[in-house]
Order: sequence, then C-alpha cells, then structure tokens
Amino acid sequence: MINFSINGRSVVGNKGDTVLDVARQYGIYIPTLCDYPGLPSKGACRMCIIEIAGRTSTPTACTTLAEEGMRVQTDTQMLRELRADLLRMLLSDHPTGCLFCPENDNCADCMVTLRKTSVTTGCRTCPADHQCGLQELVDRFGLKSVAYPVRYRAIPPERSDPFFDRDYNLCILCGRCVRACESLNFISIPAFTHRGDETRIDTSFHQSYIEAGCTFCGACVDVCPTGTLVEKMRRWDGASQPSAQTSCPFCSIGCQIVLDLDSASAPRVLGARPGKDQHGLCVLGRFGIPELVNSASRAVHPAAHRGTDHRRLNLEEAISEASRMLGETAPDQVGFLIGAGCANEQMQAALRFRQVLMPESGILLDWESHSRDDAVSPIKWLELGQPLKKLADADLIAVVGVDSRYAMSNIETEIVAAKRRGARLMAIRSQPIHSDRFLDLALYCGMDQIAAHLEMISTGTDDEAMQRFHDEWINADAPVMLAGPLFLQTAPGAASRFIERLGGTLVALPPQGNLPGTWFQLPAGRPKFPSHPKVLVCVGAAAPARLPADCQVILMASHSPQRMPENCLILPLPAFSEAEGSRINYAGELRIQRKLALPPEEVMPVWAWLGEIAGRMGKPDVVPQNITDLREAALETMRHAYSHPIQTAAPPEWLDIPPQWGWQGHPLSRWVMGLSMLEGFSEKSVREASNVPAA
Repeated sequence: MINFSINGRSVVGNKGDTVLDVARQYGIYIPTLCDYPGLPSKGACRMCIIEIAGRTSTPTACTTLAEEGMRVQTDTQMLRELRADLLRMLLSDHPTGCLFCPENDNCADCMVTLRKTSVTTGCRTCPADHQCGLQELVDRFGLKSVAYPVRYRAIPPERSDPFFDRDYNLCILCGRCVRACESLNFISIPAFTHRGDETRIDTSFHQSYIEAGCTFCGACVDVCPTGTLVEKMRRWDGASQPSAQTSCPFCSIGCQIVLDLDSASAPRVLGARPGKDQHGLCVLGRFGIPELVNSASRAVHPAAHRGTDHRRLNLEEAISEASRMLGETAPDQVGFLIGAGCANEQMQAALRFRQVLMPESGILLDWESHSRDDAVSPIKWLELGQPLKKLADADLIAVVGVDSRYAMSNIETEIVAAKRRGARLMAIRSQPIHSDRFLDLALYCGMDQIAAHLEMISTGTDDEAMQRFHDEWINADAPVMLAGPLFLQTAPGAASRFIERLGGTLVALPPQGNLPGTWFQLPAGRPKFPSHPKVLVCVGAAAPARLPADCQVILMASHSPQRMPENCLILPLPAFSEAEGSRINYAGELRIQRKLALPPEEVMPVWAWLGEIAGRMGKPDVVPQNITDLREAALETMRHAYSHPIQTAAPPEWLDIPPQWGWQGHPLSRWVMGLSMLEGFSEKSVREASNVPAA
C-alpha cells in the first residue's frame, strides 16, 4: 500500500496505480481528454497536469505513478491557467461554433424545432453536442474564446464504412481509438499518420475501415471524446437515457450489454454498449440491435395470410383463429418447431401447452434441421465444453471453423491476450482472414470438409500440414480447441470425437443464443415429427421455405417473414428488449434478458398467446403467466435432463433451414443494412489484404 496526499487529503493506493487512478477512487476530479479507464495511459492531452511538492515540472497524473509520501496538488491557480491555455491550443484546430456563442444559455430552448430533423442550420451542427468532452471542459473552465488563430483543416468526412462516419476535423489526437483497437485486436485499424501539424488519425494507405480489416466492434466509437466517430443510425439522436444491463441474444456467448434509450417514459432503443466486465462486443451486438428492434418489418399486429389475401386481425380474432386451427387438427398431425435462440420461458410455455393439449404432436428445434448429416446429440460437446477463460491457461489454441471477422469477433480479444502470453495459434477454416498472419499454422478447406480434416488428424494421415497439426496438439501441455458456430451446426460430433481421442479442452460456440437451454428442456421420448403436418407451429423459428401441401402455419415471431407461407397466421412477439427472459450460454451460465422498452400494443409474449389459446380450447390454466414460475420450471426441467438422455430426432426432408447468423431463423442482414455491406465484401479482397494464399 502507498500512502500519500492529494490536495491535503490522505489517500492510499496500490503499487502500480497512477495518481489519476487513486484520485478517481476517492472522487477527486482531475480533467482529462485522452485517458480512458482500461486503456494504457498516454499523457497526450496534458489536461491532467498536477503539481508535486519538491518538483518544478507539472507531470500528467495519468502517467505519474503514486509514490510513498508524495504531496499532490490538482487545482491550483497555475494549473487552472495552464489547462485553460492547453485547451485553447487544442481548440485552435477544432471547429468552435458549438462552444462559443452569446446565445449558449438560451440555445436549448431555441433549437427545439431544428432538432426534428438532421441539424443543418444554426451553430449546433455537431452530432456529439452535449456529449462532448471538449464542451464539458470549456464550460468547466469558463472559456469565452480561443485566443489563438483558428485553422480549419478541411479534411473530407469519411462516410463509406457501414456503421459509423469519421470526421477528422473534429479529432483532437487523443489517441483513444488507437489504443482501444491495439488492446483488443491483432490488427490496429486506426493509426497516427503524417507528421508535425499535419498529424492525423487514419488507416494505412488511407483505406476504408472495411478494406483495412476492421471487425466493427465499435470500441473506437465508444471511447471517442468528440464527434469524430459517430454511429450512422443515431447521428442526431442526442444524449441517451441511462439503462439497465441485459444480455445480447444473437449468439451463444451471451455478452453483457447496456442498451441506450431515448427517453424514460416511452423508451426506444438507440444503441448498445459493452456491459460491466465485458471486453468489447462483436458487430452484431454493437450495431445490429437498434435496426432490428426498430425495423419497419416488425410484426406489430396479428394477421392472417391466405394466398394473395393478407388481412389484419385484432387480438380476439387471432386467438379464435389459432384455437380453431389447432382444435380441428388431430394432435399427431401438429408439429412444433422451436427456435434454438428462444428464451427459456418461451420454450417452457410451448412445452406446457403441447404436453397438456396435444402430447402426441411432434416437436423439433430448428437446430436439428442443420445437423442431419451428423445426427449426434449436442449433449456430448455441451458436456465437454468449457468457458472462454480457459484460453488464459492454454499454451496452444486451435481455432476450428471460426470466422471471427465480424460475428463473435470479440473472442479475438481472448486469443490476442493468449498469444501475447506466448501461446501458439493454429486454425482450420474455410477462408483466410486478415489476422491469419499471426497464426503459427493454418489449414484451409471447405466448411463441409473440416470434420474430415479433424478425423484424419486424430486417426493418422500422410499430409504434412495435418501431421504437424497433430504433433503440435499432442505435444502441448494445455491445448484448447475453439470450435466455431457454422462448423458445429454442420458437423456437431466431430469436435467432441477429436477431444476424446487426443485429449485437451474444448470451447464450443454454437451460434444459437440458447441451444443448451432449449435442448435440455426437450422431452426424452419425443413422438416422431409428422412427415406431412396439417398445422406447423413456429415459435421463434422461421417457417421453412418448402412446406407440405395444405400445411397451415402459426408463426409466432417478432418480425414478418421475408417469404410468407401460403396459409399463415402471424402472432406477433416482443423483440428481445421488450420482454423479460433468460438464456443459457455456451458455458452453461444463466444470462438474464431484461424488459427495457415497451412493445407495440397488439404484441404479446409467447406465454400470453398460448395461455389465451389454451383457454379457448378448454384448458385456461395450462400455461403459467408469471415469468418467475416459467423460469423456475425451465431450470428444473434442465436439472433433470441428464437422467433421461435426449436423442436428436430425424427431421422430415422438407424441413431444411440453412445455418446462418440471424434472428429467429432469418439472416440478420435482412434488417441491419450495414451487415449487407459486409456480406458483399469479396473473399478476394480479404485474401489480398491478408496476403495469405488461397486453400
């Protein structure tokens, strides 16, 4: 422990703490623009200069380590004058229309009408207005002018990337974005370029971020103190309201996120940020949520679709129609198709309804239609699977079937940390990516061939590269296989067989947001799924493209399907931010989903729909309507799952839902415009940028 004083107040710090660290712990304010919690200190802005007794210089608090007995002053007259002058020099290269104006005090009242559209008139033209670190310091220091010649750099704004714009005229060269990218990824996209007063942040060779290999985790946007980096979708939304932490539903990791809302009374989701102790998000969680939740294709009222006739229904009509369809059909001619990304409570509600009202009906997870070529229960790799923190102890990491360019890109942070500790890296994947230059061994093959490669590696082969893979694995003390989503969907048994033969640790990352939670709730003795069902009930799953003749579909989903089934009843569900729920992530950990926004008026959760339908069919109390009761029942069902092994069921041939990153069985790029741009970025461009030969 280190004892010293700040402004005459006795404080205690730990070895390695900076003066700024300790000051923050004690609530002592020291201004700063370049420092950010969790990033290496740089001292670039020099706003945090301090005085130390016995020293003639004014060092920066963010780079000065605490020492025993030192006496620190943070708010003397000299420091205030120096900081004000430093800030004026920063502002001499920065537009100041939003900082110095005689109407500042009345600006908020006068600009109300202009805020209804993108701001193009008046002085408030910065998207970071009232969210800017410079504005805060100008107000705190009481500056009224720059007092230096002002230079506008006239750098053309960069608007070619899918999720955020870059206007380097607003950049203060704090370096936060550079340090954030360096700390999380193998490849740092932003960098300092040019020299002297022409220094600026840019990419190598002035490439766009997508060309430079950016994963679009959004870390640079999160740390930017000005309006230099701004999300396209919330450019003029202004400051958001504080929100509670929830869980991302887009994959099995279940990252902790904080949703930004535009108001407390009728909240609308504006964006997402990493939650507490969450080291970054991937592009899906960081930028995909607002467009998905606020999409114009949301199903906001019940509807009946019959051929070319699409008719809106009220709640009463929808409930009556659903109960009629199910009541007139023999139970063994009904099939339930459940999305493996559904919340535990949604799954439990569907099971309760089916068990009492039609126990002879078939039930499948949409995941099972992906894995028909390797019909092995996922229970094996769900049992073997370990959390990502196991990478911290690994001396060899084999990344198999993981394309971490975009989806799940935040796992690269764990791999980067392991590599910096000395772990060796190998990969088997379908195509090269930018970060492959940091691999010790890479094997490239089609996604459908990865299982065969693992089989040959584990049983013996004459191929030199595969034999080297085998030797590296068996000679490692703590090898870890990181098995990716699309590989697990197409060949779910290959990873567990490899681990059983050669040993090591498996970290399995299926794409579905709740595969463990939905799988372990399935009944052990499932009836055969009807080959030609008369009614197909889709709960959080896409309706198959091919359906048997005369099959009616009850589609319970938050969004309207791209291709509407011929005979379909739509029962709209809340988006994940509009209803409570829970999921089990890849490591068996419970992830809570919180209700943070209000659903449309005619939208109800699964248990409400099924409860009303059951009531019409003469069983009013079948489906619990209390979220806590449903969650406890779901968890209890999972606890007993190991006593009755669940076998993968054989889906009918027409039930074929392509494996993909998505939401409720649809590709997420359908609603998130920027993801369409990423999908269009060619494999050739990736290969040329990474300088890795094709397989």
